[in-house]
Amino acid sequence: MSSTIGSYSLGYTGMSVNQTALETISHNLANVNTTGYSRQRTNTSEIVTSSAVLGTGVALDSVTRLRSTMLDRTYRSENADLYYYEAKSDTLSSAEALLGDFSTSTSDDSAEETGVQLAMEDFFSSWEELAKDLSSTSAQDTVLESATSLVDLVSEMDSQLQQLQEECAANVYESVDTLNDLATQVADLNSQIKLAETKGYTANDLEDQRDTLVDQMSDLADVTVNVQTDGTYQVLIGGVYLVSDDKTHTLVASGDGSANDPLTVTWAETGKTVGFSSGSILAQMEDADQSAVLTISSTDLPYDFDPSSASSIGELRQGLNALITTIAYKVNDLFSSGVELGETDTTNTNTTVFFINSGTGDGTGLNISNIQVNSALSSDSSLLAVSATGEASDGGIATAIAGLQDSDLLEVDGLSKSVDDYYTAVVSWLATENETTAGLVTTQESLTTQTNTDRLSVSSVSMEDELSKMIEYQTAYSASSKYLSLVDGLVSDIISLIR
Repeated sequence: MSSTIGSYSLGYTGMSVNQTALETISHNLANVNTTGYSRQRTNTSEIVTSSAVLGTGVALDSVTRLRSTMLDRTYRSENADLYYYEAKSDTLSSAEALLGDFSTSTSDDSAEETGVQLAMEDFFSSWEELAKDLSSTSAQDTVLESATSLVDLVSEMDSQLQQLQEECAANVYESVDTLNDLATQVADLNSQIKLAETKGYTANDLEDQRDTLVDQMSDLADVTVNVQTDGTYQVLIGGVYLVSDDKTHTLVASGDGSANDPLTVTWAETGKTVGFSSGSILAQMEDADQSAVLTISSTDLPYDFDPSSASSIGELRQGLNALITTIAYKVNDLFSSGVELGETDTTNTNTTVFFINSGTGDGTGLNISNIQVNSALSSDSSLLAVSATGEASDGGIATAIAGLQDSDLLEVDGLSKSVDDYYTAVVSWLATENETTAGLVTTQESLTTQTNTDRLSVSSVSMEDELSKMIEYQTAYSASSKYLSLVDGLVSDIISLIR
């Protein structure tokens, strides 16, 4: 049996351990509303010596935080997917709103008709009017004005879509800087945690800060975490270490997303491309990619827009590029096939083209960024008066140009379409893609929220639970105190008898 003097240890350790438990409870309650805080619990064991029949008290083994590594891993994976879809949805919504800015509401039925369709209708109608009197100066001027309006409108749409892509590229640069900064902070916390645990201290609060930083990383990229035996984290992206102990590997963004200067994110040390599979950085990189916007040759027509394979703003811009380029090539072909009024040699076809490449001055290499109305026609609108026979009454070529509006000049998923139907299909793809992505955001939000709820059920502080534990530890502390007081009285009585 323990000696009377040794009994002091029972009361003392009981009071000491329960005091620490109460301090831990107090710390939990103080951080009940702190984001990222994990509730903590004291772990104890009995003190047993080989020479004692009974135990000699209680020992405080550790103060640990309640956290599920598995749920953390699942949450970060789901969160990376959520931020990927949200970034895609934001870009698509911006693009749809941009196209909406070019829409016009008709006064008769309030139905919304896109400005591009109205501009095309005005353009082709102007040729129909010109066909009635090729020598009409007002009709000639109307053709030039409507053509300029159409080209300017589509070009402006493309310019704003390109600006949207450039904003996505700028966001990639900003996000990469943020990710590098977060990695540096995690590496610094790794060092602090490792030092604290080496000295026998508890680093729970530092570990909470580190987990919060890793959660923020998962907004940007699909990070995975390996917990080392010394308590440090290894954070990886695509199997490559971003953080290892107190070391970091730096990410570098370069390029602007154009075909000549692709946007890439690489590892500074090796130059290898970072293997993103989710997160907002990947979504922004995809939307910043302008490589799909290519010059279309007249031999490439009819252009086929495939909604099932389109997935980014680049494909949307290429769809618009194909529309205006096809119109330009087809108008040029017909316009160049005629002769000017008064010309008797009908084999001497017109050498002037209607639409030109602003860079080369001819009708080759046309694309949405360089198409313009031939300035020679603007200087002398009489050059518009072309016919197959050279007669003023022969408006067949102008009529043929007007008829292009209803001709199947383009394709959508292999099906021939008129310019109006083609444009409607491109715009409808954007609306459908945006709606689909918004649905994915909603679904992913639900999954992420549920996973976060599950992990918070493990780590978050419950006021009721903590107060219940507080009463338990207070009672145990009080009991140990009374026991210690009793032992002290017995010892005093023994000392009095000896005297």
